[in-house]
Amino acid sequence: SSVHDFTVSTSLGVNHSGLTSGTVTISSDVFYNNAGGHYVNAVMSGAGYTLNGNLAILTTSSGGAWYGFQLLDVSGTFTNNSVSGSAGQGFYLNEAAALGTFSGNTAHSNASVGIHLNSSPTGVSTMTNTIAWRNSLDAIRLQGNFVQGNALIIDGLVAFGNLGQQILSNGVIRPSSTYPGLWIKTAVLSGDTTFSSTHGIVFNGDNTGVRIDNSTFGVVAGIKTAFTTADIYGPASFAYLNVVGGDTILASATPVSGTGNVAT
Repeated sequence: SSVHDFTVSTSLGVNHSGLTSGTVTISSDVFYNNAGGHYVNAVMSGAGYTLNGNLAILTTSSGGAWYGFQLLDVSGTFTNNSVSGSAGQGFYLNEAAALGTFSGNTAHSNASVGIHLNSSPTGVSTMTNTIAWRNSLDAIRLQGNFVQGNALIIDGLVAFGNLGQQILSNGVIRPSSTYPGLWIKTAVLSGDTTFSSTHGIVFNGDNTGVRIDNSTFGVVAGIKTAFTTADIYGPASFAYLNVVGGDTILASATPVSGTGNVAT
């Protein structure tokens, strides 16, 4: 089925709120040309949901405040969804607990951030097999903190040609005895021949708990290009930036820039 052409300013395709029981399933649907966003949910308070295999194209309200998918509850199953052409962000996520299943989602050609996690989830959360390309700002933006045993694992990210960074972290990241605060695995990050990118990852917070494994930054192959500024950047005001890496290639002309104290 399809949900389309709700074009009155701020109109939404689907808005779920006030659900306290049962399960919502939206699968293999097409959302198109909805003004304010395609799907929005509020905190479900016990209700479950599955969004799988949906395609969302084009929102029309401008100003960066509108989203393809706005999830204020990310405890459910959110898999294999694709959003492009949003007038704002592709996916907006805000979850206080650990994320549910977030896998196989794609954000491309959106007018702002591809995927924005605007919270500090507790516990260990995982994003797997995410693709983000040619968004007008960051591929993934992390606004929250990952400290005191709370961690985010990003596994299998492919991000290229995003006009900001492929990953932007604005929060505090610190390790526990079990997990790094942020663990990036098997990522492929680069610019591309049509849309160059300045950075692979930018850290704007106090980060002493980052691990990167089996990943590549700025490797030239086909349409993929090196980063124009650096693979990894931390502002010079940082006292210390600690990034632990294993089997990872930093191929751009400047692998690390900005901070004067880096441990790798």
